[in-house]
Amino acid sequence: MGGTPRAKTGGVRLPYAWDEMVMKSLKKMGNRRGRRLDIPTGWRLTAVTAILSILLALAAPTTAMAASSAAQKLPVLMYHSVLGGDYYTINANNQWILSEEKFAEQMKYLHDNKFTTVTSGQLIDFLYNKVNLPGRSVLLTFDDAYLDNAVFAYPIMKEYGFTGIVFTVTGFIAETQGNVAAYPLQYMSLKDMEDTADVFEYGSHSHDMHRMDRNTPVALRASRDELREDFRASLGYPLTLRNGYAYPYGAHNSRVRSVLQAEGVLFAFTTNSGYINMGSSPLTLNRFTITGDMSLEKFSEVVSGGIWSGRAGGSAMIGKRLNYH
Repeated sequence: MGGTPRAKTGGVRLPYAWDEMVMKSLKKMGNRRGRRLDIPTGWRLTAVTAILSILLALAAPTTAMAASSAAQKLPVLMYHSVLGGDYYTINANNQWILSEEKFAEQMKYLHDNKFTTVTSGQLIDFLYNKVNLPGRSVLLTFDDAYLDNAVFAYPIMKEYGFTGIVFTVTGFIAETQGNVAAYPLQYMSLKDMEDTADVFEYGSHSHDMHRMDRNTPVALRASRDELREDFRASLGYPLTLRNGYAYPYGAHNSRVRSVLQAEGVLFAFTTNSGYINMGSSPLTLNRFTITGDMSLEKFSEVVSGGIWSGRAGGSAMIGKRLNYH
């Protein structure tokens, strides 16, 4: 029978010349992407099969990379107070306070197991630019800027080359440098913050919003103007981190979030337990609360990504969860 030879494609008969054109186009695509496509002489792929094959081949590395990036999860640890000696003994029943020994044990664990601490800049790149973090990464945060962070936590972290973020209630900043007291807990001065800036970044935990009004965090009752004024007041202090925030009591709603976003805040932390990944909402980031009764085994589980539900369980991870929307 005469006529032009045809190639069969799933019941559809395509001209041989068109099949040739598809093959040439596919070769050209592969060359542009730095891949060589060897198609044996005399062997004719059908158009549909060829297209599906090449698309799958080109997409596979990208898909694998995307899956790997999406799978990476960052544990963010939330500390409050770290006290040594008799200062801790008096406060042993306060779960927000860790002993110096327990904190040192946790930092040693991170160091011995090759963990890397993350800076705010790396966090922003991770969330916004999809830049992968080092394999074993952890972010250390401290709320309220207690003086004991500078006295007890700072030297331990410095010894191991670790960094962290202290979220500061600027209205509580001490006017002069003081001494650690068991009770009431003391706050850092500007000089304390300056002296520890090689380890700690200092971000806002509000200026005067860390208080309650009729059992409700005041930020949730505040107007947009009040929220804006409070945040700007906190930036009136020499905070080294100007675009990060930690919600007082972990409390936030759409009004609070929108004001912070309009003021240039790129990330904000709640007190909800869970990991961060590239798809996390930057203004509602999770943290794991580290409390005084947490065992090293449980700590290891948290930082190693083993808390699949986002909770470590028990009193050590309950924290002060306040969700307002």
